[in-house]
Amino acid sequence: DQYVGVAIAHNLMVLLVGLVSTTVFRLPERDRRSITIETGIQNCPLGMVLTLTFMPNLGGAVITIAFWGGWQILSTWMLASYWKYKKA
Repeated sequence: DQYVGVAIAHNLMVLLVGLVSTTVFRLPERDRRSITIETGIQNCPLGMVLTLTFMPNLGGAVITIAFWGGWQILSTWMLASYWKYKKA
C-alpha cells in the first residue's frame, strides 16, 4: 500500500526534525533524546481523532493510522534501544 511508505517517511522525518531542532538549540543530550522520541510518537492519536471525527466512513484510513501507530511505537523503541547503549 502506498500509504505505508508515506507513514514511515513521515515518522522518520518527524524524528529527524525533533533531533535537529534540539541540536540547533543546544539542549543537553538527554533532553534531545526525550524530545526526539516525544515528537516521533505524538502524531498517531491526533490522526485517529481527526479521521474518526471528520471521515468516519473511511475504514482504510483507520487501518493506515493503526499501522502508523504501530510503526511509531516500533521506530521509537528501536531508537531508544540504540540510545540505551550509547552514552548520553
